[in-house]
Amino acid sequence: MFQTINFYPQLPEIVASHFDGNGAPNGWSSKLVFFAIYFGALAVTLIVFIGLPNWSVNRKAANVNMPKKDYWFHPLRREATLEFIKIQFLWLGVAHMLLALVVVQMVIKVNLATQPSLGSGIYWALAAYVVFLVLWLTRFILRFVRRPHSDRK
Repeated sequence: MFQTINFYPQLPEIVASHFDGNGAPNGWSSKLVFFAIYFGALAVTLIVFIGLPNWSVNRKAANVNMPKKDYWFHPLRREATLEFIKIQFLWLGVAHMLLALVVVQMVIKVNLATQPSLGSGIYWALAAYVVFLVLWLTRFILRFVRRPHSDRK
């Protein structure tokens, strides 16, 4: 919100909103449409990463596709399993929001510059996001592939 309040008045009425592979602008929109799409994307992100885990709480284990689901959804572990899933989805949502915030800030800077170009910063942001996704997915999968040592027979 601060980002919009701070930069909206400074931006021209028409802003670069799409860029080619070299970071050069090749698509434009009004700043109102640009920020409307931005807030729409943030709203969808919130709905998905907060709503989806809460929706999954109400699902039966038979409808969930995961390894050893009978073990993880046993009444003694169900609550802890669902809490882990909720927290992990919240972290994934934070990563998505952070990426959106960084990319929009880069686009704002491009629109305020005299020679607009996105530069290589976008690739660094995407690389960091992909690294996070790989680590997140690895942790998520490893959590459910193996049972804790204390529970093995």
